[in-house]
Amino acid sequence: MDIEGVIAALDSDNRDEVLKCLYGLSGPHRDLKLPEFVMEALRKLILSADDEISWRAQFLLGLVWGDLGSLPFIVQRLSRHDEDNLVFATGLDAIFVIAQRHPQESFGSSIEVAGDLAQRSRSPELVQISTLLKKFLQREIGEEEYRASKSST
Repeated sequence: MDIEGVIAALDSDNRDEVLKCLYGLSGPHRDLKLPEFVMEALRKLILSADDEISWRAQFLLGLVWGDLGSLPFIVQRLSRHDEDNLVFATGLDAIFVIAQRHPQESFGSSIEVAGDLAQRSRSPELVQISTLLKKFLQREIGEEEYRASKSST
């Protein structure tokens, strides 16, 4: 897969082509350097109403690449998401990975979203993870404590 292939897939209305592109960029083509306009198109996929596309975009940009530019899109997607599912859980993990890779950044809006999610989640595990993420982003707990507490859920 090359940059032209990525652009063609993102311009396609074919869901399968978009997913194939996202899966390829998460796997064998994960080191492909993309221009900013392509990164913006990928970031916008986080807001997709299609849960699999949204989930895979969050996975790629947050968990694989730790892309700081995707954070506002992840926060926006999670703030309007009212179900406890894979998209929701992946978004929380993506925020954590981005915060790890960019420790000098301020995560004000992400802290608010994590706190809000902790209040309205129906899953006790996601309430705990949201609360831990909020504490991590506020620098109240470190990475080791977050991981240890999260793994006990």
